[in-house]
Amino acid sequence: MVRRFRKLAKTFAIIGSVAALVETAIVFGTLAEPDFANMQPPDVNDQEHQDTATMPNYRAIPPRDPLLCARTAELAASAPRKRSRLIPLWKNS
Repeated sequence: MVRRFRKLAKTFAIIGSVAALVETAIVFGTLAEPDFANMQPPDVNDQEHQDTATMPNYRAIPPRDPLLCARTAELAASAPRKRSRLIPLWKNS
């Protein structure tokens, strides 16, 4: 009984693999090749020029909100400190 099941399973596996290979070959055979006739390569020099010409002003960063800074410091101070998971290799005496 077990031998028949194994033989049947092996046969189904082989048939399924062959069917998958045939289906894959059919699908890839029907796909059209991409058309690159109207595609132009990018102008890298112009792109670099635009990147350097339109640099953002990093000095124009808005000032920090004092209420936000105070609230963040308050939350950090009230949060319980977690113990380190590191195991000390020596004891302080």
